[in-house]
Amino acid sequence: MIFALRTLLFFVLALSLGCGPTITSTVGRAQCNGELDSREETIDDLFDVDGDGYVDGANPECAETYGPAELDCNDSNEDINPGASETTCNDLDDDCDPETQDATDTDDDGYTLCEGDCNDSNPDVAPGLAEIDCDDLDNDCDPTTLDSRDIDGDGFSHCVDCVDTNENIHPEMPEVVCDGADNDCDPSTVDGSDVDQDGSSDCFDCDDDDPDRFPGNPEVCDDGIDQDCDGLDDDCAAVTWSGNWTTNQISYTCGGGNVDVNFGTVTIQDQSPAMTFVFVGSAHPGALTGTIDGSDSFTATSSYPGACSKTFTMNGSFLGANSFSASLVATFTGCSGCSNQSWTVTGSR
Repeated sequence: MIFALRTLLFFVLALSLGCGPTITSTVGRAQCNGELDSREETIDDLFDVDGDGYVDGANPECAETYGPAELDCNDSNEDINPGASETTCNDLDDDCDPETQDATDTDDDGYTLCEGDCNDSNPDVAPGLAEIDCDDLDNDCDPTTLDSRDIDGDGFSHCVDCVDTNENIHPEMPEVVCDGADNDCDPSTVDGSDVDQDGSSDCFDCDDDDPDRFPGNPEVCDDGIDQDCDGLDDDCAAVTWSGNWTTNQISYTCGGGNVDVNFGTVTIQDQSPAMTFVFVGSAHPGALTGTIDGSDSFTATSSYPGACSKTFTMNGSFLGANSFSASLVATFTGCSGCSNQSWTVTGSR
């Protein structure tokens, strides 16, 4: 009876095992071997902790048994496995493929999209770069630093507006002739013509056929021409000959000291037409007085009466504002050992 019951139990057990999955092990630990062990509900389910359908790639048995597409690189996170899509900038290898990078620097400017590069295809755009005006790029990836500005509010930025502080000057403004402004920001539409090419247009040039007449040109006095276009031919300032002049050195002594000529400097006192020449040095010729005419020619004399009578006469002309030439004649009467003299005197200052 007991034998019959054992036989029946064995038959039932054998029948039940033949109808279900094959159990490869009924004792010991579960193995990541691609087969159903006695402790597993499904094949190697104990090696898929996060339940995402991929076994633990860090387990040597799993790595030996399964291919890369079935191995989970992070078995504690169900969102990370070979079947997931890579999400950029989350510091995770979502698809368990190190070749699909979490952050790329496509333009090699040292910044990834995750680090704030607002254009990862252009190396001239990255955080920290200087903003360049008017290149249509946000170079520093900071929208608060503007690429262009419209200061005068005329609808045109300073990139195209030639005067961004005047709302009446911009590229769509009609050119106003002779207002001194480039209203349309186009130098080819002239504000006025400049026939004589002196840099001044006919709007302001008093003679646009004469390149020597335009506003700002230095005026030449008393030449009958208005060089600076102010409506006047300026009078030349009156020349004065007053001052100290250096002359060539002249010396002559005679008459036992009664005649002593020795000078190299003359002081001129100009009170036109009156002129005074004061020779600096010795006693003679002293101060000669005379006049100057309209051609800048002068004559002056001085006399010393007495037993030894002395007369000095000088005639000459100013050659320019800073030079003169004259003849100085000395006549002596009763002066022992003296003879009449004539010298050429040249002066400069």
